[in-house]
Amino acid sequence: MLAVESLTRRFRKLMPALALAGAVTLVGCGPRGAQTPEANPPAAAAASPTPGATVTEAVTAAPTETPPPTLTPTPTPGPGLDELLLTPQAAYTNADLEGAAEGYAELATLYPQAAEPWIGQAEVALREGDADAALEYLQAAVSAEPGDFEAWRLLAVLYEQREDYEQAAQAYGEMIGIAPDDPNLYVARAMARARIGQSAEAAADLLRAQTLDPYRDYAWLNVAGAAYGSRSYETAIEILNAGIEAHPSSTDLLLLRGRALLTVGNAEAALADFDAAAAVDGQSLAAHYGRGAALDALGRADEAITAFQHAGELGATAGAGSLSEAFEAMAQAARIMARTNPSAAYAYLQERSITYGQPPEILLGYALIERERGNATAALDSLNRLIETYSYLPAYYWRGKINAEIGNSGPARNDLNEYLKISQAGPEAEDAYAVLESIGG
Repeated sequence: MLAVESLTRRFRKLMPALALAGAVTLVGCGPRGAQTPEANPPAAAAASPTPGATVTEAVTAAPTETPPPTLTPTPTPGPGLDELLLTPQAAYTNADLEGAAEGYAELATLYPQAAEPWIGQAEVALREGDADAALEYLQAAVSAEPGDFEAWRLLAVLYEQREDYEQAAQAYGEMIGIAPDDPNLYVARAMARARIGQSAEAAADLLRAQTLDPYRDYAWLNVAGAAYGSRSYETAIEILNAGIEAHPSSTDLLLLRGRALLTVGNAEAALADFDAAAAVDGQSLAAHYGRGAALDALGRADEAITAFQHAGELGATAGAGSLSEAFEAMAQAARIMARTNPSAAYAYLQERSITYGQPPEILLGYALIERERGNATAALDSLNRLIETYSYLPAYYWRGKINAEIGNSGPARNDLNEYLKISQAGPEAEDAYAVLESIGG
């Protein structure tokens, strides 16, 4: 009994020391930077046992070690779409069209809301000559990413090439929604609209473009010219009306409207425009040539001859215009002159031949004199030589007309169709269409 009590007393004396040793051990195993009690005095103080506490109580009273936070591994980011596109782009550059197509197709699946992979497939299809597939890819591109400007631009260009001007106008409209302050887009849409007869809408686009950029007077000419070239003469005239209102001294606009009016048979209004253009620029060969054509259409032969002769002299003056157009004007003067005085017409051309030689334009004049004299055979002989020697385009028109007049429908059709391959709009073109229709061509 005494032995047990003695052992108990000894154990109680040792408890403070044991407790302190335990605290020191716990602190020493704590967070990095707290290797000794002295290194972190508050923790050591908190570890001091209450006098008389049991070993269990002392250990429980010691501070609990806070485990370090668990670190979540951050994956290394992989390549994005821009980097991935480099592979099919390189294949395309190296003419590996199959590899490029496969690469773009895979990226289109991985990135369904991106336009670039579809654009890439369209470019491959175009290089392979498959415009229909390219169209489908570009339609998919704008569907995947409606705000992609480049996709809409390529789609608009493709529609233009397919002469689907209504869809082209809609595509330009989408581009305007993305970049509303770009005047070029309004001009492009105006041209597409002009080709489908939307004159008011085209003019509105041009006015908007001019608001954004005041130096856009040439755009009126381009857009009206697109309508004129598409044989939409009334549309061209309406656009030019608005353009001339904005730019009343533009000789180019006046001249184009004059030709459009002449083409639709309004020679009186055409003459007014040519007169206005000549008043603005008295040295304009085109203005005086137009005056001659309008006066001829009105039956005012003497005035027409004078106008054509003046145009010829202006054009032959160095720097005043095109020699080709000048010689054409001389030929037209001789043609009208020959109706009443063939000898004077010959004399006039001979004088010009001495001065300027015998270019095809002046030689055409001799053929036209023979036609006016009723000598179809001589006229055709001259025209044949012009075509054989120079492949002179107006010679096809006149040979076609003369053949139609003498009943040679087959040769007439061939010549007029050949002419219309190159010259598809304007007074002479419309006359060629009319002749073809009359002979069932």
